[in-house]
Amino acid sequence: MSFLIPSHDNEQFRVYCVCGGVGFPFGTATTKRILLIGKCLAASGVPFHLCHIGPSSFEENKAGSGDYEGLTFEYLSPSVCRPDKTVKRALYYLWGCMLLPLRLFQHRRNILVYVYCLGDFINLWVLLLCRLMRLPVVQEACEWWPGKADCKPFTKWMYQNIMFRWSNGAVPISQEIQDRIRRLSGPDYQLCRMPVLVDPTENDARLKERLTVDRSSPVLFWCGMVDGYKRDVIFLIDAMSELKSPDGLNALLRIAGPCTENCRLELLYYARSKHISSERLDIMGFVSDTQLCTYSAQADALLMPLWPDDSSLTRFPTKLGQYLASGRPIVAAQVGEVKHFLSDETAMFYPPGDAKGLAHSLDRLLSDPALGERLASRATQEVLPRVDYRSNASRISKWFYQIYSKTRLARIQGK
Repeated sequence: MSFLIPSHDNEQFRVYCVCGGVGFPFGTATTKRILLIGKCLAASGVPFHLCHIGPSSFEENKAGSGDYEGLTFEYLSPSVCRPDKTVKRALYYLWGCMLLPLRLFQHRRNILVYVYCLGDFINLWVLLLCRLMRLPVVQEACEWWPGKADCKPFTKWMYQNIMFRWSNGAVPISQEIQDRIRRLSGPDYQLCRMPVLVDPTENDARLKERLTVDRSSPVLFWCGMVDGYKRDVIFLIDAMSELKSPDGLNALLRIAGPCTENCRLELLYYARSKHISSERLDIMGFVSDTQLCTYSAQADALLMPLWPDDSSLTRFPTKLGQYLASGRPIVAAQVGEVKHFLSDETAMFYPPGDAKGLAHSLDRLLSDPALGERLASRATQEVLPRVDYRSNASRISKWFYQIYSKTRLARIQGK
């Protein structure tokens, strides 16, 4: 049930999101999360505006500003198109950073800033500006970079000393990240645990298309940033080589997500080394949201590999929302936030990092289609409502408004 945020001084409370440059309104999981959080706020009467620092690497993004599904956005760079030359790209980001103070100052009276940058220099710049202008600011926390082996010292310093001390609240994506922020920030710091979100209505037409698709070969589906999560795809190829069932030996592994040509060739070479023919590996590259919905709905199994490491412990894979909305069986490891949402009655599990264990689960699933239907049906009924953005809209919007109103009151009182 939605509610209307009260206005003050004839000006309505607004949320300004500042992000560091993936792309909007089209892009990756980051774009989708920003879009759905914006839709949560808009559904409750809170205007949402995105300030995009830097250009976009996605050619689908062409407009420098506009309105998309009720949300407004603008690029604070000379062009939306990402330049090839490194120096020129850096100047584009610098231009956006220099333009941001003007934008925030122009609209400072009734805004809350939601910063979607994680431990980089842009994150520091936005938090510093908000601190100087005394603007309420909320920090996104969808990743925990200090737990990664390649985390840079500056990023670690940002997490430990700045991000949760110079902001008024944070939106952790998982229970583990929430607990870590609490240990850093103390009991009075405001937290709103915000799970992966999805709009199930985007999948309605795709679910009907699944009924007419050619089912000659079972399809195993994974989506994500291929270059960034190459280890996941290699692991899936390892599992493919361990399949034993007739359906498993005939299965196609379909991979969707941004992928460079070098990475694609490397994966195909690795598959051949594991005696997996190229005909059984479909590396599609970037696909649109519509295509993603279609491929998810047409799959026999949706794959979500996780590992026995800190990254998987803190993560909440964005793909889970899309998978749940597809109405198809999910195969995952019971690690991190996943264990708070999925159970043996809503998904198929295997030990994390165990390729043979994954192959065994897939063989069982492909050999018993009724099992997959039962798991998918229970997940749709019990888990999907928990990540539907409409179910979260009121709670999230109220929390944002509480941060805004508390900070505004303190500013009026001169504290």
